[in-house]
Amino acid sequence: MRLPEQKKIGLQALQADLVLCDGQLERLGVSPDLFPGRLVSLKPNVSTRFGERLVTFRAVNQATLTRHDVYTLAHLAGTAEIRARLQAPADRWQSGAIGHLGNEPDARGWLGEQLVMVEYDACHYTKATIRDKMRAFRTEGQVVWGTSSALRAERIARAYPQAQVFYTPWWESPAERAATVAGGNGGRRAKRMADNLARPR
Repeated sequence: MRLPEQKKIGLQALQADLVLCDGQLERLGVSPDLFPGRLVSLKPNVSTRFGERLVTFRAVNQATLTRHDVYTLAHLAGTAEIRARLQAPADRWQSGAIGHLGNEPDARGWLGEQLVMVEYDACHYTKATIRDKMRAFRTEGQVVWGTSSALRAERIARAYPQAQVFYTPWWESPAERAATVAGGNGGRRAKRMADNLARPR
């Protein structure tokens, strides 16, 4: 893909999502170096003791990256990954993940005639918080819930069958995503992750 086309696709995505990581842009066929970046160390799944990794976030301008803390950048990227998973058009998507506290969704979007209420969960919500958010969101539209843990996605899906719930590994590079879809290195955890990504949208 030529650089002008990459720039156009990247701009459209970043204008809708505000922040993406390198892997997300690469999966769109866009060179991350076309946009300002901020390299950080973080744990995508905040409930685990391990899993620290380096991630480069990208935005249309550097101010967006320096204005927000690492947690907010990750939350924006997680919400963006849900939009990518849903294949929701950028012009019918409103991200509010910067102000994600309380019972407001991280994003609202339209899939055809269906309004969806979107939440990204980095595994720090309590059961009570999940319950309250689910109740608040479903009064307005279809609830779509993405989380950074495949096991957590399964548990929430069982508890809230009316919601669309899936594993959301926004931080993965294209090679890592291919390995995840293929079952990774084997074992129950890898199968769980692959099954979660393979579920119908």
